[in-house]
Amino acid sequence: MSAIILIEIGAALAGMTGAILLALNGPRAGWGFVLYLTSNAAWLAASWMQGQWPLFTQQIVFSAVSLLGIWVWLVKPLGENWPMVLCVHLHCLADDVGEIGLHHPKLARISLALYGALDGLALRIYHRFKPAGQKWNPVDGRWEQEA
Repeated sequence: MSAIILIEIGAALAGMTGAILLALNGPRAGWGFVLYLTSNAAWLAASWMQGQWPLFTQQIVFSAVSLLGIWVWLVKPLGENWPMVLCVHLHCLADDVGEIGLHHPKLARISLALYGALDGLALRIYHRFKPAGQKWNPVDGRWEQEA
């Protein structure tokens, strides 16, 4: 099977799963947009590799729509301290992914890579939005003076 076919299959599966999450309109519905964005990235790669410029252009627009959906459904509801709340969520997700690798040795490498990526992203967000002389108190959900 060619690489393009595998990319297209992954793109289709991510898009269909995202559509199901949104259609269910449950507590995880907003994650459908994350899956859409994953699907968009794969379709962008496949269309670029095949020179399908109308599809490529469509996926650029769909990617912008997916980013808007992520903002409206996932980021905006986190409130004014959304960067730090997002950090906490990413860190917890990283821990969950890392736990999978402990219980499923065949997935350990993938799990470790995802754990590192998610935790690294959380750390980057923290340092990007950290006010000088402040530290985040996850218990109170606010910034406080560093000792």
